[in-house]
Amino acid sequence: MSEITRALAESTGGLLVTGISGTGKTFLTTHALKQFREDSLVVTLRCSAAMSQSPYGALNMLLGELEPGYLNHPVLVLSGLMRLLRERAQGRTLYLFVDNAGEADELTAVTIAQLARNRAVRLVLTCADPLRLSAEISGLCDGGFLTRVNLEPLTFREAVEWLEEGLNAKVSHSAVEALWTASDGNPHYLKMLAMELADSGSLEMRDGVWVLTSGRHVHGRAITDLIATRLGRMGDAERRILEILSLAETLPLDTLLKLVDANDVDALEERGVLAVEDSLPRRVRIQSQLVADVVRENVPPGRSSDFASSLSRRRSSQFPSRPWSCHLRSGLWTAVLSSRRNRRYPPRGSRTAAPTPRWPCGLSGPSPATKASPPWSPKRRRR
Repeated sequence: MSEITRALAESTGGLLVTGISGTGKTFLTTHALKQFREDSLVVTLRCSAAMSQSPYGALNMLLGELEPGYLNHPVLVLSGLMRLLRERAQGRTLYLFVDNAGEADELTAVTIAQLARNRAVRLVLTCADPLRLSAEISGLCDGGFLTRVNLEPLTFREAVEWLEEGLNAKVSHSAVEALWTASDGNPHYLKMLAMELADSGSLEMRDGVWVLTSGRHVHGRAITDLIATRLGRMGDAERRILEILSLAETLPLDTLLKLVDANDVDALEERGVLAVEDSLPRRVRIQSQLVADVVRENVPPGRSSDFASSLSRRRSSQFPSRPWSCHLRSGLWTAVLSSRRNRRYPPRGSRTAAPTPRWPCGLSGPSPATKASPPWSPKRRRR
């Protein structure tokens, strides 16, 4: 958070805080702004996909205080907002905090950019995907007008501190390693995963230390629903890439680019959703194993078979003597297809359901919570 606070104090026109969903952009930025409230005014706007469908969607709260005549032209809107905000500030520094700025509609984006350029406000933005920012706002960043701070996932040491502060006790090294690996250091996923494992009894206190119990480690429905909702906001092309990689686990980059568009791969890598390994040949995978598992479980059986056939044709044309499965690091795809066929066509005489697929580090799919949640109140530390 100190980096955000320093940038707020030193930047020319404001701040852009970026990072994948769950890294604490809104929380940390809000907390940093509180340190400036004594001699400044903070006005907060929150953008969303629903608001982006309406002109000036995120600005409606402020525009409601203007006379109707101001809404007839963008220049009048800008003039009216500058007067309104100047009256509110009463000589104090005014911070305009725009949360989730990537969802701002074009008129909102142009207006807040002009407010910043006219020095009417100091602009503070959060955004998960900088590629979704409008050209007007991107121009502020490219020209150095806004200072960009990118929030990285937690390191292992930070994950230890985060978990121990949130759970109010020591956490075993193996438990931290399993949770950190599964969440890929995402603070929000790490918190939810720890709480849900504690609910299910898979994470329990022993002699003052939180440890993972033996057997299956079960997480709940909430984290699955959260990830699925965020993935649902992606376009069809991006979801196709994630579905292929969730089933293949990892693929040579050249092979993936024969199946999908390179620009979509670049966009997902830029947002931290994909990781391209420095190997020969270069391989690509989904950054978070937890995300990969959720995607895999939501791929329709017919589509996963189509992906397998498409990949098989590609590999067979290049390497006629080698089956496509030789180019995967595991038999995961085959296992998934097999388990789904077994669920559709169980062995004759079988009355039991197919086993629940395994999750990373022994994590399995959701089940009802059985134990009370431990306390959780950590404060995110930034390097």
